[in-house]
Amino acid sequence: MKIWLWASLLLAVAGVPPTATAQVNASQPGTTQPGAPAPGAANVVHIGTLANYPPFEYSSASGSSKGMEIELGRKYCAAAHLQCKWVTLPFTQLIPSLLDHKIDAVMAQLSVTADRAAKVSFTAPVTYNSVVVLGPKGSPITDDPATMRGRRIGVGSETVEAAWAQSHLRGIADVRLYDDGALELQDLSDHKLDAVITDQPAAYIFLREGGKFNFTFLGKPLDDPMILGAGNTAIAVRKDDVKLRDAFNAAINAIRQDGTFEKVSAMYFPFDMEPK
Repeated sequence: MKIWLWASLLLAVAGVPPTATAQVNASQPGTTQPGAPAPGAANVVHIGTLANYPPFEYSSASGSSKGMEIELGRKYCAAAHLQCKWVTLPFTQLIPSLLDHKIDAVMAQLSVTADRAAKVSFTAPVTYNSVVVLGPKGSPITDDPATMRGRRIGVGSETVEAAWAQSHLRGIADVRLYDDGALELQDLSDHKLDAVITDQPAAYIFLREGGKFNFTFLGKPLDDPMILGAGNTAIAVRKDDVKLRDAFNAAINAIRQDGTFEKVSAMYFPFDMEPK
């Protein structure tokens, strides 16, 4: 999953020991939080995230990170007694930066898939996020790939949606990859695309902010656990960083048990985002 919404939408439990020492090159790409601890400081966890994916992650006018997952992440870090520093990166650079030790974790609506699990270690699930097809009202397109034959379908580059399209739509549809999700949604609005494949919460925001007059969900959520996973997203860490993973797991469990997750989720969505 991953799609970025229009610019107009851009407007941590105690008991877990401190863990992790980050070694981050200060010249790495991306934007870090003002006033955050310096790279390399003990007990600092550098979390890679996005700057352009509201309402989950986005940058405010001052450059600080905001959004549902940022709010949850701060609570996890507080629960685990970690100093966390947000590092904004393009989606395609998140896992490579983690593996290169430029960041210590990724929290960016990262779907749990077998392919990713071969490279990184995932925490317990953080949110549930199904994948849907979004297009004009009255469209004959559904979740059935056969209905997309000859159609122009937009997906985010290097996302699970792109992997699904590569598997199911090769030779069937005109699949168009987007690094810029704002342009993708603009092309849908301008009818330069017949549909986009994205995650359900992001599609909901698009519809809520005006798209509902001309667009809607087409068919059912896509069902392909091998490619899309089971719908859950999680925090990714390196496979050898067991202490950090376990610290996050304890915090995630505590935040869910005390009702904090529901409160944060309700600030952004009218439906249940709790992992299944």
